Amino acid sequence: MALRRTFLSYAFQRPGARSSFAQIRRCHSLLDELPSWIEVLRTAQRADKGAAVSYDIKIDDEMLFESKRFTFDHKIWGDVTASAKAAYCTGDTDKQYVRIGEAYAFGDWTDNPVVNDPSIPAALFWDPSSKAEKVLVQLAPHFPPALWIAIKPTHEALKRLFSDFTTVDAMHMERYLPEFETMQQEFEARNETTLVEEAANMRASDHFKDALRYGSVSKLRKDYDHSCLLYLGTAEHPTTVERALLADPANPCLYSWPLLQAGSVEDAATPAFTAFRTVYSKSLVVFITRMDMVADRGSPEDLPITGEAPLFAYVCHPGLPRLSGGPALLRRFNEGFRTEFPDNVPVDVLRALYQFAPVGVEKLAEKLDRMLSALPAEQKLIGSSRDGRDHLNQICTTVVAFAAVLTGQVENGSLPHAEAGARFLRVVEPLKGRDDKQLLLARGASCFMLSLHDELQHIFEACGESLAPLLKKHIERARGLRTFSLARHTLDTASVVENPAFTNMKPEELLAQTEL
Repeated sequence: MALRRTFLSYAFQRPGARSSFAQIRRCHSLLDELPSWIEVLRTAQRADKGAAVSYDIKIDDEMLFESKRFTFDHKIWGDVTASAKAAYCTGDTDKQYVRIGEAYAFGDWTDNPVVNDPSIPAALFWDPSSKAEKVLVQLAPHFPPALWIAIKPTHEALKRLFSDFTTVDAMHMERYLPEFETMQQEFEARNETTLVEEAANMRASDHFKDALRYGSVSKLRKDYDHSCLLYLGTAEHPTTVERALLADPANPCLYSWPLLQAGSVEDAATPAFTAFRTVYSKSLVVFITRMDMVADRGSPEDLPITGEAPLFAYVCHPGLPRLSGGPALLRRFNEGFRTEFPDNVPVDVLRALYQFAPVGVEKLAEKLDRMLSALPAEQKLIGSSRDGRDHLNQICTTVVAFAAVLTGQVENGSLPHAEAGARFLRVVEPLKGRDDKQLLLARGASCFMLSLHDELQHIFEACGESLAPLLKKHIERARGLRTFSLARHTLDTASVVENPAFTNMKPEELLAQTEL
């Protein structure tokens, strides 16, 4: 009874806490119904204290257990709709979870991506409403219940989970520590001081951020064999995307030290790249703003491929199933937010990209089907009004995005090349015979990305002499998206095996074979 009084005092009578008879009755019930696996887990944790690697797993005494619901910190989350809150809380925003302990500490999003002092432990929760024996792992306080990793309530299962995080962290440090040390030596030589003496000075931080953020996309490496390309919608300008990602605070799963920044894009025919490292899985996330797919500002007579700049995310991740929380978590998240993340994408990538509602092949195909079914029967009507032009721009944007994501699947080996091409042509079949100039440009760029040579020849013939040079220009622009996701010319080319489907026909050869 003394234990119960102590627990109630801690949980509900500390300064600022509210108590009620209902809460007290619930707490009595929780203590009476503690599952036996909690004590087994605590015993195993104590027995493992002398181990070389303990992962700092700690199961609290019952008097320190705390029953709580997840709350959305406005400083981090901003305004969240009621439906989104329900999805993040797996349908019940008032559901109570019992915090039973903590484990392995992670760094903060403001830390240096390579060298930092992990200080934020993961929290361990028990769900009293579930009959299943499981422990829920919350990697950081801003992770909602939908992204908590559920595992068997054993000490060994917890160690296996955190060993995966330790592995990717060690691999990341081994690869990038030499670069960090080089930057440190340059800073100390330039300022005639040591980093320790200068640690509190913002100049040190600025030096490292400047060294990381500027340069060519070619300096980025493909650290893992698993990757995907996701469509995030459209953006007015890459600086708009960067401001949203670097706001204070904006995205606690992305280190605020960008690996690459687009800055001011003066050349409208150039894709803009912004790259970050995720805090927990050390995944690489590259935001690609396709400014080159918008109107050519230097030539007013040129037509745009799309009315807005398509925005993509290239994600290169470890591909370890435990870091993703398993198929059930991914399925629940995709269904709740109408996203289309592929298998084994880590939970911190889900959390980092939630605000963009990324989609893949299936959702883009559905969207395109709805748009094409709404096309008027007469071609001349599509661009005769502002609404018609907007609808046309949306169709062009979606056609390009659909082809790009299909190409990404071909290049990472998850979709055969022939199947990708056939699917694209099947979805855009309603466009056949329509000679709208923008649609021709969008289809031409898309067929080039997918290496559909016969279809590209057909489009060139449909273009006529006046439009063919413009199509050639847009095809040249389209190669940037294709070669980036493939990583042949940008991401650590020495370690990337080229996909045979694309080595048979290089962009230059394809263009050379095409009669204008």
